[in-house]
Formats: sequence, C-alpha cells, structure tokens
Amino acid sequence: MVSSAPRRLVLIGLDGCEWSLINPWIAEKRLPNLGKIKDNGVHAGMLSTIPSITAPALASFMTGLKPATTGITGFIGRGGGLISFKDIQNPCIWDYLGTAGIRSLVVGLRLTYPPREIDGIMVSGGLLRAQGDDYVLPKGYLEKVRGYHPEKDTHPQMFLTMTKGVVGDAEKLTDELLALTARQFEVFNTLSAEENFPFSLLYIENTDFAQHFLWHRPDLLLKLYELVDKAIGEVMDKNPGADFMVMSDHGFHPAPKAVFHVNKWLEQAGFLTEARINPIKTVLRSLKRNVKKTFWDPLPQLTKRNVKSYLARPRPSGINAIENAPSFTQPLGQAAVRIGFDPQNTSVCAVEPWGVRINLPENSSRRAAIKNEIMELMRSLTDTEGRRVFKVLRDGELERGSGPVNSAPDILFTVSEQYRVDVGLGGAVFEPHHGGESITGSHDQAETGVMMAYGRSAPQGLTLPEFPIADFLPTILEYFGLNPPDNIDGVSRARQVFPGALGQGDLKKAEAKAYADDGAGAYKEDEEAQIIERLKSLGYM
Repeated sequence: MVSSAPRRLVLIGLDGCEWSLINPWIAEKRLPNLGKIKDNGVHAGMLSTIPSITAPALASFMTGLKPATTGITGFIGRGGGLISFKDIQNPCIWDYLGTAGIRSLVVGLRLTYPPREIDGIMVSGGLLRAQGDDYVLPKGYLEKVRGYHPEKDTHPQMFLTMTKGVVGDAEKLTDELLALTARQFEVFNTLSAEENFPFSLLYIENTDFAQHFLWHRPDLLLKLYELVDKAIGEVMDKNPGADFMVMSDHGFHPAPKAVFHVNKWLEQAGFLTEARINPIKTVLRSLKRNVKKTFWDPLPQLTKRNVKSYLARPRPSGINAIENAPSFTQPLGQAAVRIGFDPQNTSVCAVEPWGVRINLPENSSRRAAIKNEIMELMRSLTDTEGRRVFKVLRDGELERGSGPVNSAPDILFTVSEQYRVDVGLGGAVFEPHHGGESITGSHDQAETGVMMAYGRSAPQGLTLPEFPIADFLPTILEYFGLNPPDNIDGVSRARQVFPGALGQGDLKKAEAKAYADDGAGAYKEDEEAQIIERLKSLGYM
C-alpha cells in the first residue's frame, strides 16, 4: 500500500562498514538496531567503485556517476593537487532535491569541504583544513556544530595516529573515537530538530579510521559499533514515520601482507618493456625500495616533492619523445616517465593499481584481441602458493559511462586481499609487503560494502544481490517523486527498496545546474601537506 504521508528519508553512512565484521555481532544481538534494519527491511552488498576507496566511491554516491565521468579516482586529482568539493562539478543529490523545493540536511559527508550553499544545512566532513570554522553553511549554525571534528587539544591520540601513523594507546584512541562519534550524532540530532527535513544524511567516518588501525582489536571495534548502533536507535526514535537507509562506501579486510607488481608481470608476459635509464636512477630506485622505512618516510613533504620532481625529469634513450607518441594520451605519457617503461615497445601497461590500459589507437583492430588475451591471462594467474591473484575483472568499456573516451582503463581489476598492487617495475612479481605495521585493516580490494533500507515504505526481509553505489542518487530522487536525469550512470532501485513510497502518477523531471570551477584552491600549501600526511598514515598514498 502506498502511503499518503509526506516522504522523509534518513540516510546514515558508516565509512568502511563490512558485512563480515558486523554480521556475527548482529547474530549475537550485540547490534540490535542494525539487526532490526537488516532483518525487517532490505539489505544487499553495496557494490563500490574500482578503486574501492572513499574519494571515487562517494563522488559516485552523491552524483550517480562512475569515476570515469566524475574524473575522481583517488584523493589526488588529475592536476596533481589534493581534491576537494570543488572538484565535484556535477549536480549532487541535494541539488536535484533543492531545485524541486525539497530541503536537505547533510552532515559529515566526506569530500564536501568546502561546503556549498544548499536548500538546507551542510556540515562538511573529511579532508578538512587544519584550522578554521568554515565548514558549515549557513554560518549561523556554527556554534551548534562546534566539536563535530577532532581537535588536537581534545583528541591527542587521534592526531598522533593521523599525523604519525602510530596507534600508541589503543584504548585511549578508542575512547576518543567513542566521544567524538557520540558528539557527531548529537550534532545531527540537534540540527534535525530545527525542522523536519525531508532528506537528512549523517556520515560517520570514524568507523573507517578505527578499522584501519584497530582491525586486530575486534573488541575495541565492537565498542564503537555498539555506540553507533545505540545512536542509530535514538535517531530512529526521534524520526517516527521516516524511512531509513544505512550504507558504506566500501568494505574492509585485513591489511595485505604481500605486494603484486602488476607491470613486472606484464613485462614477463611480453606486453611491456622497461625503458633504459641511467645508472643513478637505478641506484636511487633500489635505495628507496630497500630502505624506504628508514630514510624516506621521515622526510618532510616538501623534500619528497623536490626529489620526485628531480626523478621525473626528461631522460635519454628516447624517453623525451614519450609525450609525442601517437598511441599515448597525455596521462599515459607521463606514466611512462613515472613508471619507467618504453612506450614504443609496450602494448599493455598498468598506470593505476586497479586497471590496465592498451597502448593502441582506439580504432585498432587488435585492441579486442589483446584485451581478451589479457583477461584470460588474468583469470588464470595464480601466485606461488597456487592462489588466484585477480579477484574481480570489469571491462573498461562498461565503466566509462558518459565520461570521455580513455578516462577509464581498458580493464579494471581487484586482486586477492593478501596483496597490495604496485605499478612499479622494481623487485619480483610477488614480494613480501614491508612497512605500515600500524595499519592492520585495509580496503584496497574490498569493493563490497553495506546497504540496508527500512521503514514503512520498505518491504520486509528482502535480500538484493547487489546495490551499485551510483544507484543511490536515482533511487533517492525517485523516492521523492523525481524522474532521474538521463545523463547519469546509476539506475533507480526505488521500486525494489521503497515500493511503498511510490505512486502510479508521472514523476517530475529532476533538474539541477552543474557547478562552475572558480579556480580557487580549497587548501593552502601547508594545509594540503598536513592532510596528505594524514592520508598517508591511513595507507591511501
């Protein structure tokens, strides 16, 4: 039966929430509210982007577009700088809703700094500046949201972990995460009480932070999830009659213990040829690989940039001609310099640790044959212990969406969880992974996250095979009676997830304007350096 009451949707995001982590706790009744949502509503494996990291995943979540269309495939943009909300110029969920007169409350969503004026309230989350009060709009709500983000004085253990990559006292770190998460739910409830927002969103990134450094301590992770579960129950009590969704941007797994050098494998398979480089570069590469932890990691960020700039200078042996190689786009030409392969004698390369590209013109009759050959080799590749290496393969043609040609690799992939992928040509194909001992959890290969829906409009006890992350936007738009635009990649699942909210009449056309790039950077140089160090501590860079 279709309800005639006004539609209200509350969406709670739990960064990195993983089914294999929470399912046992749900079964043990340790997470009663998440259990109620799962068992009495709809749930699915949320299919993330490749790569399965927050930046491209949340860009797809909020725009309904694939990474090939948003252009966001990591925390560093195409121009080499740290990405921010300014890099997302496509309309977002709340933009379409606002054009239709539907107000939104958006709190803590990563990638939304600096905040934008929306029809409602926005509190930025993730990649924040080190200091400043410019994370909420309208600005009049600043006093009500103070304490939402960690501060160095009040969260010293978190800042130690973020800046140094050192856990230190795990119990104290957990206590700080518990207090901060409780404050974030408090801020959300305070702002929710301002008015009955038709659409409200709270995103908790502390779950991801905790899982990176405390994956080996499930007892401490359970404390955090018990607090989150109780807080979700309170949100449900404060919003009677609303529908609810719970989602994550990716899953999680133990940190990898080995490295897979994908380009070294392509070289041995005869598809890639290493460029001739001078002996000094060879020595420097070996030095960096073998003593990275001792000599490289402690260097200041500016020093690292200068060293990288020096190593990326033009070299002899034909490499100066890379930029003019007809079969390479500009990014591939730069990658040839960075990685060190010979573009004239390379047919396939991995520029990113999640995709391979074919070095042939788009209209070449050989492309299809080479792609098929590579995919067959990837399907059959096993490591020294007989385990399959590649876990997921996706045809890049299907991932390009409405993006420019060549913006997605020809083949996208994830590998088995025991491996971290490295595109460098140093070392053997398979090697032990050294360094980053404080990071015990990862999501490099965790493309399946969590999706749950619950409420008067949702069916009970329904399991969907999957829910792609780009489908959130069109699903939410149709929930509110809006016809999703044609130029997005996602598909509405509203008739599966919230059939009780949908009538039989025509949907209104969803409209919103794209954002223009004002050319101003979101961060100062020192702020960007600090944030990059935080990302490095989490293993993102």
